[in-house]
Amino acid sequence: MIQIGNEITNGMLWPFAKLLENGNEPRKNYDKLTDFLKMGIKATKEVFPSCKIIIHLEKSYDNFIYREFFDQLVKYNVEYDIIGASYYPYWHHSFDELFANLSDCKNRYHKEIMIMELGYAFTLEDYVKGEKNHLVVRENNVNTFGMTVNYPFTKEGQKDFIVDFLARAKKEGVSGVFFWEPLLIPGDGIAWASKEAQIYTSGVISKEERSDWCNQCFADYEGNLNPAFDAFSTKK
Repeated sequence: MIQIGNEITNGMLWPFAKLLENGNEPRKNYDKLTDFLKMGIKATKEVFPSCKIIIHLEKSYDNFIYREFFDQLVKYNVEYDIIGASYYPYWHHSFDELFANLSDCKNRYHKEIMIMELGYAFTLEDYVKGEKNHLVVRENNVNTFGMTVNYPFTKEGQKDFIVDFLARAKKEGVSGVFFWEPLLIPGDGIAWASKEAQIYTSGVISKEERSDWCNQCFADYEGNLNPAFDAFSTKK
């Protein structure tokens, strides 16, 4: 399986295929976006003819966006096999909203459904003590996300979230679930991007050169495996 782009709800390769608001009409530039998708799919199939093609979006609670996006892929004859979605309860609402959207997509487009990214924190405390907490999900901002799924931010809470999610996904006929990112543990040079890479891609330094996602891992800050590591083999 190969996904063409990552979380491309708003297009890809900006500004060339960025999706732009268009009033009450579907967003602009689907013609350009689908050209890129077709080229990527064609190149992929030339190297790996039997692979399945995934189209991966975020905003997995938003049925309006998903219908708009995948209706346009039908209109422009983009051939793919799997609808992939990210699900982070901090931003993507409840299990019920997520699976209502994905069920609609499965019935409407007759594609397999997969969760390409799933995450939940085992702590809200930063691994560097005595400094400003810079984690993406932390104590002073988690309540501002409007999260509707509530499990404690502990090692057991992380495991319970995953076990319950996998049980619901299986019930709903989801073909696969991938956790992100299980091993982004703290360490020298482990970060989103180096200073040089940040300047190259955006012209500014927007993130610190250390991990701000490491409280989402399957290992704690010392590298010890969390109970969540075994959740994918836990039956409930």
